[in-house]
Amino acid sequence: MHTTPLSYPALIQIPNDPGAWDQSGLQSANMVFESVAEGGITRFTAVFQQVPDKVGPVRSGRLISLKLTRHYRGRLFLSGTSQGTFGVLNSDPVPTFFDTQGFYYRTSDHRAPDNLYINADAIARAEAPGPAAFALPTGNPKLSGGQPANSISVPEHSTTFSLENDSKAYLKTEGGHQFGDASIGQPLRISMVIVMRTQVTTTGIIEDVNGAHGLDYNIDGSGSADVYYQGLKYGAHWSSPDRSSPLVFTTDAGQAIALPNGLVWIEVVPG
Repeated sequence: MHTTPLSYPALIQIPNDPGAWDQSGLQSANMVFESVAEGGITRFTAVFQQVPDKVGPVRSGRLISLKLTRHYRGRLFLSGTSQGTFGVLNSDPVPTFFDTQGFYYRTSDHRAPDNLYINADAIARAEAPGPAAFALPTGNPKLSGGQPANSISVPEHSTTFSLENDSKAYLKTEGGHQFGDASIGQPLRISMVIVMRTQVTTTGIIEDVNGAHGLDYNIDGSGSADVYYQGLKYGAHWSSPDRSSPLVFTTDAGQAIALPNGLVWIEVVPG
């Protein structure tokens, strides 16, 4: 997939209701954080150091996406926010780029509201000028002591992952649907899966027309995690050095976990 390098990360808010399947551009993301938005439906915050030609659909932001933008020192691309979330953004701002004519566009392959997209040229234009240059930390994981794990279940998100033997990547399935990247017509191949547990609280913010209250995820602290890589599971721990630095993952034995250059999928769940 053709990509355009960025001087600092772009974080793109992407829906995960069936009307949004299959999304475009996720295979090129460095990381995708999945969390429940409200009402049991999850939403993705995809983090890109190199952005593909088409990304989306793009939907509204949540409190966790604002926090992730601060941690990964990037700019958040989103269609909008609720009034309550916008108030939080105003009081504690991070760089954002809302639905703007000449940058986002609508397609006919999905129904509204899941038909708003953005391309690499628009993202590059929107990012200049912006925050200081910042490169996402990646490397070659060299882990030891794992237990066999060819399948993963994340019941909080109605999701399972299965190991593809040839590629040693994980394939994601939800509600009987195997996820793919519509831009390349291929299954989504995930190099590393992390199940990250943290405190989740219900806020007073009304996030949708049905009156559902938004959730706040504590990703500025620490907690337990499970890391799955090439068919092995590692008990782990996550921590936040500060609210403006990337999250750090270590095994229970104290071994630092380098995130691979491929797609890393992080399931953020209560715990």
